[in-house]
Amino acid sequence: MKEVNIDSVDSKDLPEEDPPFWTKLLDALATMDSGEWARILATQDSREIALLADTLDDYSEHYKNHAGETRVDSVHAHAGVMLLLRRAVEQGKGQAAPGQDKAWVSISDYLHIMWLRERASVREIPRSEVSYRALARRFGVSDKTVKAWDKRAEGLGVTLDDWDADRLARIVKPSMRAPP
Repeated sequence: MKEVNIDSVDSKDLPEEDPPFWTKLLDALATMDSGEWARILATQDSREIALLADTLDDYSEHYKNHAGETRVDSVHAHAGVMLLLRRAVEQGKGQAAPGQDKAWVSISDYLHIMWLRERASVREIPRSEVSYRALARRFGVSDKTVKAWDKRAEGLGVTLDDWDADRLARIVKPSMRAPP
């Protein structure tokens, strides 16, 4: 973990609006782990998450120079995924039908898998946590199911940057089975 001395940050590098916010964000980027970010982002509304994502977009070079590229990229990716999920929830998309106990959240499992793989690619978590076997155990499916999800995702062109609820549903719960 990279230590950052907030006093050493050159104030001319920071936006003029509200320096205490920027220095607090810099400190959080430098010191908080991904689990802490996940817990915080899960409690925020889409407006607050969008503000974080936009801030990281606008000042990414500054934050990468002071907190580290891997850390900033990881937080930015997670904020982007959480923003899309939060907006879907706030707009009422994919809610469970009356009398059903399963909502659209089950289709988010593949998003979670892609996010875990992203974290492993930037060495935030061990690669062993994203093996087919480990993912299967984590999500309560077989390793063959995870492989099938990967194949369908590749066919549909689903990535962390390009996805929608319909394609995620087709990955996790395909409506048509392959012919025998």
